[in-house]
Amino acid sequence: MEKMKLALQPLNMEDIELVDEMYNDEAVFQTAILGYNYPQSRLLLKGKLESWITNKSQKHFKIMAEEAVGIAQIHDIHGVNRTCKLGIMIKPAFWGKGYGPEVLRQLEHICFNDIGLRRIEAEVLATNERVLAMMEQGHYEREGVRKEAVFKNGRFVDVHYYGKINDTSMDLGRYDLGKEVEKIK
Repeated sequence: MEKMKLALQPLNMEDIELVDEMYNDEAVFQTAILGYNYPQSRLLLKGKLESWITNKSQKHFKIMAEEAVGIAQIHDIHGVNRTCKLGIMIKPAFWGKGYGPEVLRQLEHICFNDIGLRRIEAEVLATNERVLAMMEQGHYEREGVRKEAVFKNGRFVDVHYYGKINDTSMDLGRYDLGKEVEKIK
């Protein structure tokens, strides 16, 4: 099988069209835990994009194949606990084509190898069967469920919590997390 050609590129202000498309796509909104009201204004999204670019405790990427297929994020990076959360949003036209697992693999590499984190966390709606399967196939452990935690499609939905620990022996003292996060461009 040929290796998928996929690149994660840091978002910049010129990516406002992609951010607008992703955050105002009803199918994306219904399958993701995004913490906002739908739809979002361009002005609000510009402010959100600017804060993503300048915030040191998170990194946001556009997912590039032949074209931009989505957005990925490493957020809530915690320097003392060496943890973070991941988010992946793929345009519905590209669902089911294998992009999600490859993006997850690349984000994991950045978190564990480039930044020096010890633990990755993710939250997934119980109704998002593709992503639940992807997390299990990626060897993420389901650590718990928050019952009826998110309101989607007129009803409350459970949220599954996943985690993965980098249990390789690494000298955590060698990392200056601020510098490591800053290097990710």
